[in-house]
Amino acid sequence: MIFLHGHGGRAAAVMRNRPLVEAFLARGLAFIAPQGAPRFAGDRGGGWNAHGAPPARDDAAFLSALADDAAARFGLDRRRMLLAGFSSGGMMVWRMACVRPGAFAAHAPVAGLLWRPLPARCAGPTRLLHVHGWSDRVVPLEGRAVAGGSLVQGDLFRGLALLRAAFGCARDAPDAFGRRGALLMRRWRDCAAGGELALALHPGGHRVPREWAALALDWFEGRAIAP
Repeated sequence: MIFLHGHGGRAAAVMRNRPLVEAFLARGLAFIAPQGAPRFAGDRGGGWNAHGAPPARDDAAFLSALADDAAARFGLDRRRMLLAGFSSGGMMVWRMACVRPGAFAAHAPVAGLLWRPLPARCAGPTRLLHVHGWSDRVVPLEGRAVAGGSLVQGDLFRGLALLRAAFGCARDAPDAFGRRGALLMRRWRDCAAGGELALALHPGGHRVPREWAALALDWFEGRAIAP
């Protein structure tokens, strides 16, 4: 599990989130929290280049290299890595799923979207579970303008349409529905080999819901995720 912090966040703070980290350790996964690049001189936090725009660090290449290095140094299975992230970290996960779908076995963004303009197409297929709050005002489902209007978050449902096309899903409508606690779920499983798309909405705002770790683990391991 590689988990990307949000905008201005710190990897050390992610690692201090013991309930999150220990949920993955208990299921036999290593937990890695990389640090985003400083956004300005003296920045104690960091961010992710989810736009892929120069001259900022090429974070798609960085995350691929980080995963290769972790596998080599710690004997991890490079073919069994889950990339996840929250908010701007989730936006970077979306970018990886779109531009480098084979770099990780699966992707689990939380409350993060692609940026506009959305890419004309995504490569694919891969596996992706997206979790978002119905009442999220920081990153609404439809996206919003930020930075004085110079940047605009994408629309979740347009992003899902891009992925369905890239994953070779048979139809726009989900082929499975479910509920897990407060989470309402949709899944697209009738897709090309290696492609799977799932969406879970919770009633809260801009946060990682407490059910997320167990849901992501069950989904990643191919267990039942809803009745």
